Amino acid sequence: MLGVLFPYAALPFWGALLEELQREAAVLGLQLDVRFHEWNAKREADSIATMIERRVEGLILAPSVFPYRKLASVLHSAEDFPVVIAAPLEVQELPVCIRGSVGSDLAGGSAELGEYLLDMGHRHVAFLESGRQSSRDPRTRGLESVLGRVRGA
Repeated sequence: MLGVLFPYAALPFWGALLEELQREAAVLGLQLDVRFHEWNAKREADSIATMIERRVEGLILAPSVFPYRKLASVLHSAEDFPVVIAAPLEVQELPVCIRGSVGSDLAGGSAELGEYLLDMGHRHVAFLESGRQSSRDPRTRGLESVLGRVRGA
């Protein structure tokens, strides 16, 4: 049994990832214990504790807890418990218990998006962010790195 803890089921990205995880688990003869934390740190901690108690063999996690080093307090009793993070991350933030990560280059992908928009001739681009975003967000930095070059052009 593998534990899987993601934010939501309804978002297409997480649904597609779950489908692929299910296929791969079936090939390996494994079952998935799937839970959703809905960006709630307490729900996430409770779900992790329950999965550890139920002796899942490992955890695939898209954490709600930022920075990730806070996960160490949730996983403190499971030093030998394999955890893979499925989220953009900063390597220096990973607690010792994390065995691997699968992430994305949000800054690089956003810079490619900016280049694509410029190549198509767009010169006025609006980028809407939620209240959770900031100028430190890699997506914002990636777009600004490219689109900032054409300001005033």
